Amino acid sequence: MTDEMTLHFISRVEAFECLWNRRHSTYKKTMAQADAWRALAAEFDRPYEQLVAKWKSLQSSYRHYRKIHQSSLVTGSGSSEVKVPRWFAFHAMEFLSSSLECGPTVDSFQTVPVEATARPATPPAGPSQIAAAPTCGTQTPPPLASPPAGFSTQILPTPPAPSTPPRQQARAVKRRWDEANLKYNENVLNVLEKVTAATDLLLAARTTQKEPDHFAQYMSNVLQQFSPPRRMAVEGALMHVMTNAIAERSMEKSGVDPLQLVRKD
Repeated sequence: MTDEMTLHFISRVEAFECLWNRRHSTYKKTMAQADAWRALAAEFDRPYEQLVAKWKSLQSSYRHYRKIHQSSLVTGSGSSEVKVPRWFAFHAMEFLSSSLECGPTVDSFQTVPVEATARPATPPAGPSQIAAAPTCGTQTPPPLASPPAGFSTQILPTPPAPSTPPRQQARAVKRRWDEANLKYNENVLNVLEKVTAATDLLLAARTTQKEPDHFAQYMSNVLQQFSPPRRMAVEGALMHVMTNAIAERSMEKSGVDPLQLVRKD
């Protein structure tokens, strides 16, 4: 990607605040971010995995040069001591400075209003109550009658709740654990059956296909069974593994780490 195209890509990412603005309502929402990356992939005619990796690399470079620039802005430093970043995309990515600083983020969950507990309606007063009600003024209540001599009030202690034997507690915990993991175990078995079937098909077709095409078809069949958010997470993890593998291969051949070169640039 050329420098001009990179600057255009940065401006387009800036338009989708869900990808970088921590205070935006859709920040860190998987579906909103997936839609934004698909739109950018269609606009630049590139796989969205490549655009995601490019954006992460640009963010890392910006943080590197921003840290160097801020470290040089100490009290009493002259203009000659301030290190002005020479990276071509530094000024284009300065909109990230607000998101890199600590601050409150927007809560995407709506607050549920708490309603006051409804009090039971007071029943209408009967004829005797209406007749006994005072018409005006304040009536002093009669004094409470004192208990007769020799009468004592004793507060009984609250009986303790019956305790469950430890063996029954252990059985209850084990039963809840088994019930909670039953569905998970069924899903794992289904996935293993599908992976086994796909592996058998791939081994049968291995004689007619090249190994990279064979592996790509296998990964495509497996990823189609996942939901879009999980598929996006798995693809991102695979891209990270491939990037590290390419860097290690470059180190073995030329002795140069390309990731270090990207950070230095």
